Amino acid sequence: FRAALRQVDKTLQTRIAIAEGGVDIPPSGDLNAASGTAFTLSGQTLDAMEKHVTIADARDGALAATAELAHHISDDWTPAQARAVLPMLAPERPTQDEVASALSITRQAVRQALLAAGFPSLSAALHHLEAA
Repeated sequence: FRAALRQVDKTLQTRIAIAEGGVDIPPSGDLNAASGTAFTLSGQTLDAMEKHVTIADARDGALAATAELAHHISDDWTPAQARAVLPMLAPERPTQDEVASALSITRQAVRQALLAAGFPSLSAALHHLEAA
């Protein structure tokens, strides 16, 4: 989500609090009226986050550490870096050649943007989480 915002404008910000648990969504589908453990924990996490933190996970351990890493890495993304990173975060990751073609830039420009964005470290952390 942060990459999608940053590709438009580096100054766009959002705060993300990740939590896990039950969710009760009313028949109307109105998320403002929803309740449950996931909403409560994410709200508490959002309230506890320091002002400069933009991504946090209510769970401890590797999940919280990866959220902190994602916050730190994505904090300085330029729009060009975010455009290169966004498709690489999809479940079915495209190749750098495919991203380059979609963005009408060279594969080398994609690679340079991914490296400058810290994507290899973020990708490795996400891979380790999935493996665990």
